[in-house]
Amino acid sequence: MITKRQNNKRVIDALLSTLAVFSLYCSSFAYAAGKDVDQLFYFKSEFHDQNVIYSIGTEFLLQWPHSNIGVAINSSINAASIVDKKNTIQEFITAELGGRFGYFSDLSVFIEAGVDLGEGLGNLLHSSIFERNDDRQYSYHNSDYDDNYEYPFNVDSYIGLGVGVNLNKTIRLEGFSRFREINGTDWDAKSQIYSGVTFALIF
Repeated sequence: MITKRQNNKRVIDALLSTLAVFSLYCSSFAYAAGKDVDQLFYFKSEFHDQNVIYSIGTEFLLQWPHSNIGVAINSSINAASIVDKKNTIQEFITAELGGRFGYFSDLSVFIEAGVDLGEGLGNLLHSSIFERNDDRQYSYHNSDYDDNYEYPFNVDSYIGLGVGVNLNKTIRLEGFSRFREINGTDWDAKSQIYSGVTFALIF
């Protein structure tokens, strides 16, 4: 099986291409929606004990006309240092795709959820479905092998909530807490609760 460390370079290449296409889509969406869409560029840091995740990304916020209720789509590239249950530090680079729903104004309150886009793409690229089909033919009469097969769609995810404040028309600060599911092929993260802060520029 392929670990996150082994996947890093190939996954990053795939992520950059995917994020470029995604950014183009979001930019087109923002242009079509006009002034009702805010675009943010942000730097985010979240932590718990020795665990640290740094993120850099973009977000597009769409609000209903004459309302502060809105939804946001964000994507980021992350660098993480995570302590697993064996007290080993796991370091990797990946990307996330997430969404938010809430009240967005000078003071904002929101709920959010997201998935590890990098791990999902890495699994799809390096754990071929064609290999899965070959293995099933080989092990048609081997139920133990088939039952223990690890499907390539075990993707890390998170849910959370947060608050934000606009310091002026171009700068926003946020604080948040998240429940994260983080694991690798042969390890699980020791901690699942993270807190963090976000510095964002509004365009």
